[in-house]
Amino acid sequence: YADRAVSLRSFVNTTSQIGCARPISSCSFSPDSSRLATASWSGLGKIWSVPDSALLCTLRGHEDRISDIRYHPHARVTLGQELSVATAGVDGALCLWSLNDVEKNGAKRRIKTEKIMDTGDDMKVEAIGDDVGGKKEESEEKDQDDDDEEKVPHVKPLAKLQGHEDRLSRIEFHPSGNYIASTSYDATWRLWDLTLQQELLCQDGHAVGVYGLAFQGDGSLMSTGDIGGVCHVWDIRTGKSITTLDGHVDNILSIDFSPNGHTLATGSCDNSVRIWDLRKRKCTYTILAHSKLISNVRYHPNNEDFLLTSSYDQTVKVWSARDYQLIKSLRGHEDRVMRVEMSPDGKMLSSTSFDRTWKLWMADEA
Repeated sequence: YADRAVSLRSFVNTTSQIGCARPISSCSFSPDSSRLATASWSGLGKIWSVPDSALLCTLRGHEDRISDIRYHPHARVTLGQELSVATAGVDGALCLWSLNDVEKNGAKRRIKTEKIMDTGDDMKVEAIGDDVGGKKEESEEKDQDDDDEEKVPHVKPLAKLQGHEDRLSRIEFHPSGNYIASTSYDATWRLWDLTLQQELLCQDGHAVGVYGLAFQGDGSLMSTGDIGGVCHVWDIRTGKSITTLDGHVDNILSIDFSPNGHTLATGSCDNSVRIWDLRKRKCTYTILAHSKLISNVRYHPNNEDFLLTSSYDQTVKVWSARDYQLIKSLRGHEDRVMRVEMSPDGKMLSSTSFDRTWKLWMADEA
């Protein structure tokens, strides 16, 4: 624990990349931690190699903002796996994507933060979009973004799963990789069979729009949170709610299960994170984590002792899940932070923001 805490305390911003011309709403690491998927309000998804931040391809298929993007739990791990990524949109569509062709062709083209200009016998390096020197005009950023997109393959969706009657909030793959769940403002959550590409279950246990979503590690339980602040825990085998967790007074935007399987964290627009013990079916701790709403909450993927939060107060924070004391506050974004994720190998953090950038955070080797 002590060594891991020291490592997390040393995390610094190592990469800052303009991801799109509009806010970056979500991100997700591949299972082998070599890829990062980002989604934006422009309706585009993008796949990057990390930590070198090379743009590999662009996902085009949504007609409106993308609210969530998730890597398949076995993508780039299981040979022959066709499905790689899923996205959820404000257009009500859940899109499924394959990156096999992109990966096979090795379409890795570096979108550099520096442009090499040939000036005859000499080579001159000209900085682009220097954050220290000041912001570029949005139109110039958009032109650069469009140029970058033209240099990489454009991928179309394998399939679109439709059934929700309102915009989608969040999606999450079942740990088996055979199913995917979605939440929506139509006050339902749905479970989809990825092999059949059909809806298996439509559950309307919430009275208002559903937002936060998470699976327990073994896939037997799922939790959802709604815009009224109510959290349900569901038995996936029966589709029934086994407990209701009341405590938040505003929208539950994010949920995550601890690797221990019996602890649940919820992040809300009431600026707090609540920790729930499912064995006791009650809240055991409340973290007044940020000065503005909690946009995302994530446990360390390999260690139940650490918790990550992101907020509209422009920060990402790392917490001890033993005593809920702050370990590290990561600052660098210039606007609301919309998502934080940790790579499966535990070596990188990624955050996305309203400032149109995504950032990588890693341990300072110095």
